[in-house]
Amino acid sequence: MTLPNFVIIGAAKSGTTSLYKYLETHPQVFLSSRKEINFFCLEDEKPENISKLFSLIKNPIVDIETYKSFFIDADPLKHKAIGEVSPGYLFSPEISSSNIKKYCPDIKIIAILRNPISRAYSHFIYSQQIGRENNYNQNIIIDRKLPSNYVYFGHNQYFHRYLDHGFYYRNLSPYLKKFKSDQIKIYLFEELCDSPLKLMQDLLSFLEVDPYFDLNSVNIKNNQSGIPRNKKIYQFFNKKNSGEKNLFFNFIPKQIKKSTVQYVKNQMDKFLIKKAPPISDDLKSSLIEVYREDILSLQQLLQKDISHWLK
Repeated sequence: MTLPNFVIIGAAKSGTTSLYKYLETHPQVFLSSRKEINFFCLEDEKPENISKLFSLIKNPIVDIETYKSFFIDADPLKHKAIGEVSPGYLFSPEISSSNIKKYCPDIKIIAILRNPISRAYSHFIYSQQIGRENNYNQNIIIDRKLPSNYVYFGHNQYFHRYLDHGFYYRNLSPYLKKFKSDQIKIYLFEELCDSPLKLMQDLLSFLEVDPYFDLNSVNIKNNQSGIPRNKKIYQFFNKKNSGEKNLFFNFIPKQIKKSTVQYVKNQMDKFLIKKAPPISDDLKSSLIEVYREDILSLQQLLQKDISHWLK
C-alpha cells in the first residue's frame, strides 16, 4: 500500500494551510484528505491517553495500517507527489523524524518558517479566536515555556506552548541529522507572502511535478488570526458539525461543495473577525532575546539573511 513521498512538517501559523490548499488542486499531487494526521508523532500511543490531551481531535491515528488508508486512493502512475501536512512534526521533532525515517526513508521534507516572534503572537491570537485560550494577557506567551526534557506532543502543549514552535534550528536539527540535505527544502513565510508564484514553482519542481499548473490560484490568506467580534456567532459558523450548516450545504453539489464551503467561510471571517491589537514593545523585545541564539544558528544554516527577525 502507498505511503507518502513528501511531508510538510510545519511550522504552525506559517503558511502550511495555504500550501495544502494549493497543492491539493494540482492533478499530479495527492494529499491526504485530513490535514494534520500527526501519525508520526503519535504512533503506538494509547487512544484513551491521547483523548485526554487531544480533546478536540477525534480518532487519533496511532497505527501504520490506518495511516496507510489515507493514501489508498493515490495512483502512483498519476500522482507523482503523494503527501500530507502536519505541523506537529516540527513541534515534536525527535519522535516524528525517527518514525518518518523508519517508514519513509526516501521521503522529501518541507518546512516553511515565519519570524518566530510574529508566529508566536499569531498563534496566541488564533488560540483566542478558536476558543482554546482564555488568558488575554500577552505575557502568557513567554511564561509558557516547555521543560528542556520535554518529548511528548499533546493537545495542551501544542496549542498553548507558543514559544516552543519557534525554535526552528533546534527543531529542524533531528531532521538534518537523519535525512540527506537534498531531501529537505526550507522556505520562509515572507517568501510566500512576497513572491508566492516563485515559491510555489520551486516547491513543485522539488516535488518533480509540473511547476506551471494554475499558479494564479495561489492564495496565502488562509487561517488568518484575529479577534472574534462575537464569540458565540463565530464559533457557530466555525463549528465543524453544525446541523444547521450541514442542512444548508447538503443542497450544494458534491463536486463544488468543498470550494463553496471555504469561500463562504472566508467571506464570513471578514465580518466576524476584527484585527488583533499589536504585540507590545516590551514583549517583542523579550521574545527577540529568547529566540536570538536560535535565529542566528538558523541564519547560518539557511545561508539567508534573517537578521530583520531580530529587530
